[in-house]
Amino acid sequence: MWTKRLLSVVGILAVGGVALAQNPFFSEIGANPPGEDNGYEYIEIEGVPDANSSALRVIVIDGKNGNEGTVLKVIPLTSAGTIGTNGVLLIRPTLDTPLGIFQFSPAPTAWTRIFQTSMVSQLANGSQTYVLGVGTTPALGNIVTGPISGFTVYDSVAYKHSAADHEYAVAIGGSNGTNLGTKPALMGALYRQIIGNNSKGAWAGGLLDLSKANPGPYAWRSGSFFGPSGWTSTSPVTGPNPGRINYRNRTIAGTLAVSPNDYAGTVGGSQSFTMQVYSITGTLLQTATLSILPSGNQAVAWSFTLNPSIDADRVQFRLKGSTFLAKRTGNLTVATSTGNIAFTLMNGDVDGSNAINTDDYLLVSNTFDTAFGDPGYTLAADLNKDGSVSTDDYIVLNANFDTEGDN
Repeated sequence: MWTKRLLSVVGILAVGGVALAQNPFFSEIGANPPGEDNGYEYIEIEGVPDANSSALRVIVIDGKNGNEGTVLKVIPLTSAGTIGTNGVLLIRPTLDTPLGIFQFSPAPTAWTRIFQTSMVSQLANGSQTYVLGVGTTPALGNIVTGPISGFTVYDSVAYKHSAADHEYAVAIGGSNGTNLGTKPALMGALYRQIIGNNSKGAWAGGLLDLSKANPGPYAWRSGSFFGPSGWTSTSPVTGPNPGRINYRNRTIAGTLAVSPNDYAGTVGGSQSFTMQVYSITGTLLQTATLSILPSGNQAVAWSFTLNPSIDADRVQFRLKGSTFLAKRTGNLTVATSTGNIAFTLMNGDVDGSNAINTDDYLLVSNTFDTAFGDPGYTLAADLNKDGSVSTDDYIVLNANFDTEGDN
């Protein structure tokens, strides 16, 4: 028996060519990790995969009463290179130690761009405003409480430790700024919700659990956490995950065509298709049931929501229909963009074994010359779903006979 190469993906999830709906933005900020700060503080930015980040600048502004508006840090990303293939750029301190850099657990994935700079060391733990953008930056020590001349703000977020302190994200960034209000606990980390595939959502944050010593994994300290409606300190987000995909509801979409294309579909209606999501090492991450009405002359659309708990940068998708052989994609990047995954599935798998062989031929023969409503008629044997088991179904079988689907 020979096996055809079944994968026919004419459109895949973009690995860098699909632009986000907006400019780069903050996705996580870890200013006060448990234990030793130096080496574990970080700022994480999300943007277009593989986009040049050299023009980006991060500005950190003090909001403490008596020191309000003072520029504490200006972090140029001139030598940061590009944003990671997964759309994530992680800014970390440079340490003068034999280890070079302390590792997070779980470690940033291989597709995250890691930029080490001493400028991200010693982030202040109190009231802060963080600004991301491009253009002319103010000098350290300057007072900034409103728009910055010559600087375009892409994103800005602020919080204050007490009501007497100040936050400038909205004053500086306008609609691109978020003031989080008074947070009595010294902030440990900020964590952004991502809406859909690439849109900025609400912020979560709080103190990190001191029982989780560096380098992690991080968890929120009970009683200190805040977040969007429905978020708690344990679900759906258990804590920051530096250098990995942030929490999001990602819509995975594509099209389905059938081979051969003589599919009438006049009986049975929509068919049940099983979509499985695998890690690139073969671990099953999610199973979704899709209801699709195949067409004999055009590709039809399908979509589903990827489980938000999946933080893999790259996954594989496997689609199987009741009488269609399974197809499985190669490794696709799904962190920040989706595209059109176009499956062409081979028809003729009457018994659902993921192979088209003599067993399927016998099942069609056993119900040959029966029509919908007749005793002995089976919908599976009516491969083209025209309401009868006839020579047309043999033609479908013959077109793909002696073929197996992807595992």
